[in-house]
Amino acid sequence: MEEELKRIGRQARRRPIRPVRLRGNFPSQVERLPELTSPAVLEEIFSEAFRKTAARAEALRAGALTEDDIRAADSRLVNWLEDTLSGGNPAFGTTENWNPERLEAYLWKNFSGQLGLGPRPEASAIRAASELFVRSLWREIQACGGVVPPEKASDLISGWAALFSGAPVSR
Repeated sequence: MEEELKRIGRQARRRPIRPVRLRGNFPSQVERLPELTSPAVLEEIFSEAFRKTAARAEALRAGALTEDDIRAADSRLVNWLEDTLSGGNPAFGTTENWNPERLEAYLWKNFSGQLGLGPRPEASAIRAASELFVRSLWREIQACGGVVPPEKASDLISGWAALFSGAPVSR
Protein backbone atom coordinates (compact mmCIF):
# COMPACT_ATOMS: atom_id res chain seq x y z
CA MET A 1 0.00 0.00 0.00
CA GLU A 2 2.82 2.42 0.83
CA GLU A 3 4.48 1.96 -2.57
CA GLU A 4 1.14 2.58 -4.25
CA LEU A 5 0.68 5.78 -2.20
CA LYS A 6 4.16 6.96 -3.21
CA ARG A 7 3.31 6.28 -6.88
CA ILE A 8 0.11 8.27 -6.50
CA GLY A 9 2.09 11.05 -4.83
CA ARG A 10 4.50 11.20 -7.78
CA GLN A 11 1.54 11.47 -10.15
CA ALA A 12 -0.05 14.18 -8.02
CA ARG A 13 3.18 16.21 -8.03
CA ARG A 14 3.23 16.21 -11.83
CA ARG A 15 -0.07 18.05 -11.91
CA PRO A 16 0.16 21.76 -11.24
CA ILE A 17 -1.04 22.55 -7.75
CA ARG A 18 -3.23 25.57 -7.55
CA PRO A 19 -3.08 27.51 -4.31
CA VAL A 20 -6.03 26.97 -2.04
CA ARG A 21 -7.96 30.18 -1.69
CA LEU A 22 -10.30 30.36 1.23
CA ARG A 23 -13.19 32.54 0.25
CA GLY A 24 -15.63 34.17 2.56
CA ASN A 25 -19.26 33.20 2.79
CA PHE A 26 -20.53 36.49 1.40
CA PRO A 27 -24.08 36.43 2.76
CA SER A 28 -22.79 36.01 6.30
CA GLN A 29 -19.27 37.42 5.80
CA VAL A 30 -17.88 34.41 7.72
CA GLU A 31 -14.47 33.17 6.66
CA ARG A 32 -14.36 29.53 5.63
CA LEU A 33 -11.97 27.19 7.35
CA PRO A 34 -9.33 25.15 5.51
CA GLU A 35 -11.17 22.17 4.02
CA LEU A 36 -10.10 18.63 4.90
CA THR A 37 -11.26 17.55 1.45
CA SER A 38 -8.49 19.60 -0.16
CA PRO A 39 -5.32 17.63 -0.95
CA ALA A 40 -3.29 20.83 -0.50
CA VAL A 41 -4.58 21.31 3.06
CA LEU A 42 -3.91 17.65 3.86
CA GLU A 43 -0.41 17.93 2.39
CA GLU A 44 0.29 20.80 4.78
CA ILE A 45 -0.95 18.72 7.73
CA PHE A 46 1.06 15.65 6.71
CA SER A 47 4.17 17.72 5.93
CA GLU A 48 4.11 19.15 9.43
CA ALA A 49 3.64 15.66 10.91
CA PHE A 50 6.57 14.43 8.83
CA ARG A 51 8.77 17.34 9.88
CA LYS A 52 8.02 16.83 13.57
CA THR A 53 8.50 13.06 13.33
CA ALA A 54 11.87 13.54 11.63
CA ALA A 55 12.86 15.99 14.40
CA ARG A 56 11.87 13.39 17.02
CA ALA A 57 13.95 10.77 15.20
CA GLU A 58 16.95 13.08 15.34
CA ALA A 59 16.34 13.79 19.05
CA LEU A 60 16.13 10.05 19.70
CA ARG A 61 19.47 9.49 17.94
CA ALA A 62 21.00 12.33 19.96
CA GLY A 63 19.67 10.85 23.21
CA ALA A 64 17.39 13.78 23.98
CA LEU A 65 14.28 11.54 23.78
CA THR A 66 13.63 7.99 24.89
CA GLU A 67 11.63 5.27 23.14
CA ASP A 68 8.82 5.96 25.64
CA ASP A 69 8.84 9.64 24.65
CA ILE A 70 8.59 8.62 20.99
CA ARG A 71 5.68 6.23 21.64
CA ALA A 72 3.84 8.92 23.61
CA ALA A 73 4.39 11.53 20.88
CA ASP A 74 3.28 9.10 18.16
CA SER A 75 0.18 8.26 20.18
CA ARG A 76 -0.66 11.97 20.53
CA LEU A 77 -0.13 12.43 16.77
CA VAL A 78 -2.43 9.50 15.92
CA ASN A 79 -5.08 10.82 18.33
CA TRP A 80 -4.83 14.31 16.80
CA LEU A 81 -5.01 12.96 13.24
CA GLU A 82 -8.01 10.77 14.08
CA ASP A 83 -9.82 13.67 15.75
CA THR A 84 -8.99 16.10 12.94
CA LEU A 85 -9.78 13.73 10.06
CA SER A 86 -13.01 12.72 11.80
CA GLY A 87 -14.13 16.35 11.70
CA GLY A 88 -13.62 17.00 15.40
CA ASN A 89 -11.04 19.77 15.06
CA PRO A 90 -12.76 23.17 14.90
CA ALA A 91 -9.78 24.66 13.03
CA PHE A 92 -10.74 22.74 9.88
CA GLY A 93 -13.88 22.52 7.81
CA THR A 94 -15.26 19.72 5.72
CA THR A 95 -17.75 19.41 2.91
CA GLU A 96 -20.59 17.05 2.11
CA ASN A 97 -20.16 14.97 5.28
CA TRP A 98 -16.81 13.68 4.04
CA ASN A 99 -15.34 13.75 7.54
CA PRO A 100 -15.99 11.33 9.11
CA GLU A 101 -18.90 9.45 7.49
CA ARG A 102 -17.85 9.28 3.86
CA LEU A 103 -14.11 9.03 4.60
CA GLU A 104 -14.72 6.13 6.98
CA ALA A 105 -16.86 4.34 4.37
CA TYR A 106 -14.28 5.03 1.64
CA LEU A 107 -11.46 3.58 3.74
CA TRP A 108 -13.54 0.53 4.65
CA LYS A 109 -14.57 -0.13 1.07
CA ASN A 110 -11.17 0.34 -0.56
CA PHE A 111 -8.52 -0.34 2.07
CA SER A 112 -9.88 -2.54 4.87
CA GLY A 113 -7.46 -5.34 3.93
CA GLN A 114 -4.38 -3.10 3.87
CA LEU A 115 -5.43 -1.44 7.12
CA GLY A 116 -5.95 -4.81 8.81
CA LEU A 117 -9.52 -3.98 9.76
CA GLY A 118 -11.21 -7.33 9.23
CA PRO A 119 -15.01 -7.52 9.34
CA ARG A 120 -16.02 -4.11 10.76
CA PRO A 121 -14.45 -4.17 14.22
CA GLU A 122 -15.04 -1.41 16.73
CA ALA A 123 -11.82 0.26 15.62
CA SER A 124 -12.12 3.25 13.35
CA ALA A 125 -10.79 3.00 9.80
CA ILE A 126 -9.64 6.60 10.16
CA ARG A 127 -7.64 5.68 13.26
CA ALA A 128 -6.16 2.60 11.56
CA ALA A 129 -5.13 4.71 8.55
CA SER A 130 -3.65 7.37 10.87
CA GLU A 131 -1.61 4.70 12.67
CA LEU A 132 -0.41 3.33 9.33
CA PHE A 133 0.55 6.85 8.23
CA VAL A 134 2.70 7.37 11.34
CA ARG A 135 4.32 3.93 10.91
CA SER A 136 5.04 4.75 7.26
CA LEU A 137 6.76 7.99 8.32
CA TRP A 138 9.04 6.06 10.65
CA ARG A 139 9.77 3.39 8.04
CA GLU A 140 10.74 6.04 5.51
CA ILE A 141 12.92 7.92 8.01
CA GLN A 142 14.66 4.71 9.09
CA ALA A 143 15.09 3.45 5.50
CA CYS A 144 16.83 6.70 4.56
CA GLY A 145 19.07 6.76 7.63
CA GLY A 146 17.27 9.70 9.18
CA VAL A 147 17.56 12.08 6.24
CA VAL A 148 14.71 11.65 3.77
CA PRO A 149 15.27 13.28 0.37
CA PRO A 150 12.63 15.95 -0.30
CA GLU A 151 11.30 14.14 -3.38
CA LYS A 152 10.69 10.93 -1.41
CA ALA A 153 9.03 12.86 1.40
CA SER A 154 6.86 14.73 -1.10
CA ASP A 155 5.78 11.48 -2.79
CA LEU A 156 4.82 9.93 0.54
CA ILE A 157 2.94 13.00 1.74
CA SER A 158 1.12 13.53 -1.57
CA GLY A 159 0.03 9.89 -1.63
CA TRP A 160 -1.42 10.05 1.87
CA ALA A 161 -3.11 13.37 1.10
CA ALA A 162 -4.71 11.78 -1.97
CA LEU A 163 -5.91 8.84 0.13
CA PHE A 164 -7.49 10.97 2.87
CA SER A 165 -9.06 13.40 0.39
CA GLY A 166 -10.72 10.54 -1.50
CA ALA A 167 -8.82 11.06 -4.74
CA PRO A 168 -9.21 8.08 -7.07
CA VAL A 169 -6.66 5.41 -6.18
CA SER A 170 -5.85 2.64 -8.61
CA ARG A 171 -4.89 -0.62 -7.00
